[in-house]
Amino acid sequence: MDIRVLFGFGLGLVLASLLLLIFPPGRMNPGQIEDEARSMGMVYPHEILILNEGEKLETKDKNHFTEDEVTDIPLEETGEN
Repeated sequence: MDIRVLFGFGLGLVLASLLLLIFPPGRMNPGQIEDEARSMGMVYPHEILILNEGEKLETKDKNHFTEDEVTDIPLEETGEN
């Protein structure tokens, strides 16, 4: 290798080290790291619901209804005209 190439690598490493010492990167706490990762699409494995082919999601939560329950509600009970 040419001596100028090695000198260029060395000079680049020294300058990069000095810049990082003068202007250190910002530190993030674990909560900030998780928020940033979630904004980029991260999900935990326990948050993923896997359904087999042909299987429907059925919940009995007070804010969620199954497909059959939604179609069985008469219009007069919903207040819609």
